[in-house]
Amino acid sequence: GNNETRCLLITGYAASADKQAMKAIEIPEDKYIAVSIHAYTPYRFTFYNNGNGDTKIWDESVKRDIDILFDDINELFISKGVPVIITEYGAECKNDRAGGEDNLNSRCKWVAYYVEKAKELGIPCVCWDNGIYNGSGERFGIFNRKELDWYEPEFVDAMINAAYDE
Repeated sequence: GNNETRCLLITGYAASADKQAMKAIEIPEDKYIAVSIHAYTPYRFTFYNNGNGDTKIWDESVKRDIDILFDDINELFISKGVPVIITEYGAECKNDRAGGEDNLNSRCKWVAYYVEKAKELGIPCVCWDNGIYNGSGERFGIFNRKELDWYEPEFVDAMINAAYDE
C-alpha cells in the first residue's frame, strides 16, 4: 500500500560520496525520490588503513573535507530541491592494535561537526554500526548487543548533542 507516495531512495555507484559519482546520478522526474549516500568522510580518518596517510586525530584538514562533502551535496542536490539521506556514515574506532591510546576524543569532535553540517542542510544521517568494536576488521561498533549498552557513550552523546544543539 501507499506505493504511489512512498519515498524511493536511489544511489549512485556504490552509494559513493565522491563528487563524480554523485554527479552521475540520474534522478527521475518524481517528487518521491531521494538520494542515498554512504559518506565516510574523510576516509583517512574514518577508516583504518594502517599507514598511507591514515590519521587518528581531528584537525583542520578533517574539517575541510567534511565542508567540501556537504558543499558538494548542497550544490548537486539540496539546492535543486532533491532530498538526501546519508544512509551510512561513521568513524572506525582506531584503538592502537597493541592496546594503547584510542582516538575517542577526536571521533567525538568529528561526529559533532559532521552531524552539525548535515543538520544545516536538513540531511538526516544513519550512523553505521556493524557490531565490531574490539579485535580485527572494520571496528564501527557503537552498541554492545550482548551487554545492551554503548561501547563509548561519549561518542553517542556527541552525536545526539549535535543533532539537538546541546
